[in-house]
Amino acid sequence: MAYGMGDPLTIQQAISRLEDQGVRQIVFVRMYGLSDQITEITDYILGLSERPPTHGEDHDAPPPPQIRSAARFSTFGGYEEDLALTEILHEWIMEISRRRDGHSGGPRRGGR
Repeated sequence: MAYGMGDPLTIQQAISRLEDQGVRQIVFVRMYGLSDQITEITDYILGLSERPPTHGEDHDAPPPPQIRSAARFSTFGGYEEDLALTEILHEWIMEISRRRDGHSGGPRRGGR
């Protein structure tokens, strides 16, 4: 899992790590509220769209770089598309907390 909010460098690094492990098919999951948030930019970065994203008020901004990958991509996401995403995210957070704390009882209390 790599959080990047549509950042091409973060996305490229995550994809390169997966490819180094032999992954050739990648599901890109949009982990935010609505499926259309950032879809235009991430589809372009992944090479799923040839049309550069609009830039709001900055019409002169160059488009973001597209990633280089031989992997095949499919995408979905936005929590409203499948509420199971919230369950997956919760499980992931709990697992990280258990590893960090060295026990299986969940995150520590008391601000640590």
